Amino acid sequence: RIEEGIAFYRKIGINFTDQLLRIAVTMKSKGQFTLANKTLRYAIRYEKNSKRFAEIYIEQLDLFASFAKRDSHLATSKKLFGLFKQKKLTSNQIKTLRFQTAKQGAILQKQAAGKTYKRLKKQRLKKANMAIAYFGMLKNLEPNKDYEYAYLQAETTFVIKDYSRAVRYYDESFDMAVIKKNKIFMGRAIEGLLSTLGKRRLSKKIKESYYIPVYEKYLVNYPTGKRSLSIYQKLFKVYLERKQYDKSKSVLDRFVKVRSKDWKTQEAMIAELMEVNRKKKQNEKIRTWIKDIDEKKYIVSKKYAKKLRELLTSMQIEEVQLDLKKGNKKKALIGYHNILKDPNSTKRSKMNA
Repeated sequence: RIEEGIAFYRKIGINFTDQLLRIAVTMKSKGQFTLANKTLRYAIRYEKNSKRFAEIYIEQLDLFASFAKRDSHLATSKKLFGLFKQKKLTSNQIKTLRFQTAKQGAILQKQAAGKTYKRLKKQRLKKANMAIAYFGMLKNLEPNKDYEYAYLQAETTFVIKDYSRAVRYYDESFDMAVIKKNKIFMGRAIEGLLSTLGKRRLSKKIKESYYIPVYEKYLVNYPTGKRSLSIYQKLFKVYLERKQYDKSKSVLDRFVKVRSKDWKTQEAMIAELMEVNRKKKQNEKIRTWIKDIDEKKYIVSKKYAKKLRELLTSMQIEEVQLDLKKGNKKKALIGYHNILKDPNSTKRSKMNA
């Protein structure tokens, strides 16, 4: 006869929400969910002190958790989280909220990843989104472990194949783990990032926006990691395709520092950059490449080094012949003489000279 009790206490002007809370707890212990929930709603309705709302919400959380009322539990958690952000929760209330959100998030994530809801796509998506919401609150409730909850958000979105969100959460988790210097989650997050970027269902636009920052983060933190060889090559290619040739060369130089003996990869990168120089007729840059190779700054095969020397001498011949066509006979004569003196000149170029 709750309504009668409320009417009586309202008439004599006494606060009765304490009694309602006690009644709700008793009903919950007897398995009477509907009556317990109704009683707590009355408590919220008639409570005049806003500072006591948190106490009622905490009781609701426990009730909803006990009877697996997921939607109501999440809605109440969000209300408590709002009070937490306003610094209106006690330390014990924060602990309870943290425990409740972590527990429900774990349950929902397990359900979203399990076989039961694999074919029930709408329900699976709903459960995943609810789990993500819980983990989002936990990033603030437990900031010293924010990287872990961001990672759980990433894993949850990955399992439902929402790769656009997954890549964002993995990236966030990695950055947070770097700040906290947690190597375990740094490794997990970067692996998740690279795996997600390889998914066909991830849009080309999103991939291209993440390629450079993700590859750069990997190489900064794992310059000699197990994936570093392919990452150097991929990053080099991305910069090359975007015509950022200075940055491509920067990748080559960083690669040489950690893999100085890998002449095959060096040679492939140099060949690509020199082809750009050749098409642009940047002969001075080609000369610089050849000089650097001769000085062992870069290592290439003997066959390729020979080709480069042939290229250099053919360039020399072309330049001298151009002077001759222009009538600069004295300059042409000096040019031919320089080719003869150059120890890197080929037999053919010397004969021509």
